[in-house]
Amino acid sequence: MKQERYLSRVIFGKLAPVLGVKIEMNVSGVFESLGEYLNPSNHRPTSLVNLSAEPELNPFRSQGVVIYAKMLSELPGGNLKLIPAWNMLDSLQRDGIDLKGKTLITASSGNFAGAVCKLAKIFGVEKVIVIVSPETPEFKRQSLRLAGAYVFVRRKGVQLAKEWAEANGWINLPQYDAPENPLSYYNLIGPQIWEETGQLVTFFAGGVGTSGSSGGIGRFLSEKNPAMYRLGVIRAPGSEVSGVRDRELLKQVGLPWEEGLSAVQEVSKVDAYRRSLQLGALSAGPSSGFTLAGVHQEIHSLIQQGGLDRLRNSAGNVYVVTLIYDESFLYIDEYDDPDLQLGCDFPEIDILPELL
Repeated sequence: MKQERYLSRVIFGKLAPVLGVKIEMNVSGVFESLGEYLNPSNHRPTSLVNLSAEPELNPFRSQGVVIYAKMLSELPGGNLKLIPAWNMLDSLQRDGIDLKGKTLITASSGNFAGAVCKLAKIFGVEKVIVIVSPETPEFKRQSLRLAGAYVFVRRKGVQLAKEWAEANGWINLPQYDAPENPLSYYNLIGPQIWEETGQLVTFFAGGVGTSGSSGGIGRFLSEKNPAMYRLGVIRAPGSEVSGVRDRELLKQVGLPWEEGLSAVQEVSKVDAYRRSLQLGALSAGPSSGFTLAGVHQEIHSLIQQGGLDRLRNSAGNVYVVTLIYDESFLYIDEYDDPDLQLGCDFPEIDILPELL
């Protein structure tokens, strides 16, 4: 029965020969175990949504620009971090490291740690300790507790995780340094995007936090098309957006986040949250709005400089792919920040005084 439920990813055409492996996925939606369900490789490719019918999401349609959103929020857990979390834990096991009864520690803005917690029992892990930054939303901190994490709010979490692991004999999962992080996206999501766009994508944008998704997907697409335009979107100084970093914070990242990028755009917190509300139909979180805002800024700049035409594909269009990382409800309290001045985009709740 199990063999009957698995079909080759024939929609990927030449993908399997390129990677030299037989790639299979579960197309029935029936999973025989939690481990089978939580393995991201067992799922259908996540959706690719054309945003171009909405003028506020793609104001460049008249110039032949097509903007697609890759829905990584469709994965179990509602965000993309299941991909590197599974890959890093599986890699430890394949390297002969016994995880049973062990304590893991990781620095995370929330999503990666949540994914690790979901996978912990499957891999036999006894305890997960998470160091989050003070800017991690309270809702996310509480969700980590629900997942069984021991949460510590500290600054410089990446360094602290290394120090605490060494001092206590714990296993550190260093998503900001581990090559398995970008490799997981390179192997899984890069091929999906390439085939889902009919090999016509010419512009890929990624928000930069660990640089795992932006680096891994970008490298795969660049190998397929050396002319691929790769945009890295980072936080403007003083703008707190969960999951992504500014230049100063990126100094703590061990992965080569700037490698292969064609351009870098800085985006403010206000623009990130406003764009995420415009993506409301997709329930996209602030980092997703953040990356789309960077795409808009860069396309506007390319048009001004006369550089857009060199990004056109064989059909004469510019195919852009941006990412939807997670869902907006995780950050619901953040949208109430009066400094964002969201106004009618995030209406106030009207409650009669006698009901309070």
